[in-house]
Amino acid sequence: MPSLSDSSKQLTERITRRRLLAGGLAGLGTLTAGGIYALRIEPFWPALTRLPMDLPRLDPELAGFKLVQISDLHISAGKTISYLRKQIDFCNSLAPDLLVITGDLVTRGDPRRMEDLAALVKPLRAKHGVFAVLGNHDYNRFQPARQPDPRAQRIANQIVDILQANGVQVLRNQCHPVTRGNARVQLVGLDDYWSENYNPPAAFTTVDPQLPCIALCHNPDAIEDLRRLPCHWVLSGHTHGGQVRIPLLGAPLLPVRNRQYDAGLFHLGQQRLYVNRGLGYLRRIRFNCRPEITEFTLHPLA
Repeated sequence: MPSLSDSSKQLTERITRRRLLAGGLAGLGTLTAGGIYALRIEPFWPALTRLPMDLPRLDPELAGFKLVQISDLHISAGKTISYLRKQIDFCNSLAPDLLVITGDLVTRGDPRRMEDLAALVKPLRAKHGVFAVLGNHDYNRFQPARQPDPRAQRIANQIVDILQANGVQVLRNQCHPVTRGNARVQLVGLDDYWSENYNPPAAFTTVDPQLPCIALCHNPDAIEDLRRLPCHWVLSGHTHGGQVRIPLLGAPLLPVRNRQYDAGLFHLGQQRLYVNRGLGYLRRIRFNCRPEITEFTLHPLA
């Protein structure tokens, strides 16, 4: 006959096993829910970030001017086009004065996605125009250029032709003045940082240093070349914010040399750099790093 102490021990073991099983099931449920969220919810749950854009010598006539930035659409065979269409519609609902796209419109320069690209950008509307710069995927390039690549140039040129045929002006080392009445702000677009066409001095040839200037460049690493040039804000993308951001640790994977420029606003002396987290993805996963649309409102710098 088992003793009282043996019975108590058996009861304790049964309770412990139940607790372990319950804990294991709870942990499994949490992992499953986290996986569903990271794969099926957050990649399609964009955030709208609203920020003031303070610019020196900005004419008061441009105060309140609204600039919307989107980036890294990454149109590809596996992308949900209906999701991107909804974001385009949402951008239009913001009634921007200016809309800019900071590169990587397609993934890996996929020629099969050109019709999707045309259909997506054609409805975009902004009172003073829609502008874009190219990203590394628009060249199908994944490291800095060491020599000319005719195939990469053909892909990029095809994307430029499609964009411009559908109302998007592509800036390739160019400055475009944006005017409202007699007031003017300068918009500079640089070709992709990893392409052989990247040329900041050429882009700023016609820039008036006495007027406010906003630069667009896909890769935020370009800020190191722009520190000595007359621009006040630089808008970039490329990083996707890392897509997965571990609490207290940040993003383990970032495609930049300067890992500090992962996402958000950076104060660099008199310049400001903003890194948009993008609307798309390379692999369908996001955690603690929602897709993003950014709305800037221009103000004279006090």
